[in-house]
Amino acid sequence: MSGKNNTALHPFTPAQSKFMEEHYSLLEWFLSFRWLKRQLHEEPPFSFLEKEGLYDAALDGYMRAVQQYNERPELQKYSFTTVAVNAMRWELLGFIRKEARRRSRLNQDSSAYETTLRRLADTPVFGEAQELWDRTKRLVTVRQGNVLRLRSFGHTYAEIAERSGMDRKAVDNCLYRTRKKLRVQLAA
Repeated sequence: MSGKNNTALHPFTPAQSKFMEEHYSLLEWFLSFRWLKRQLHEEPPFSFLEKEGLYDAALDGYMRAVQQYNERPELQKYSFTTVAVNAMRWELLGFIRKEARRRSRLNQDSSAYETTLRRLADTPVFGEAQELWDRTKRLVTVRQGNVLRLRSFGHTYAEIAERSGMDRKAVDNCLYRTRKKLRVQLAA
């Protein structure tokens, strides 16, 4: 019910592969960390090995953006840059969130990750996606909007349930109904 099937990566078509190659410089720009440093206002607190994980997360977001941009016509009214940068950003947030949880479970200091998450989460949505987010907020309740925002920043269903005073099943149902409602209304 969570809608993961809609965003799962699958084999690329030849057209998607070509599109991905043509726009690869966007991924390189994102990974130059200039964007990330500008958002954090300081040097990111990641080791070299962790940067490999950041690359993998950004690449996953980039590949997902290529497929969604090709397969979902409603996204094509936005520039590919907007779709891809936001997808890479959300994947990066998810990666950092998982790393912070992992370090906490291992009783290691995760404060640098938590600080990074707060700063990235507070960063305004990039470009044309702000218009889409504003439009989305007008179509959903405050509760649905909060659940969507928390999920987009990589929070687990259990974390969303704890933060919003809901049980896990209610979070799952809320996300399912909200996504279904948005697909219909945003496509119009």
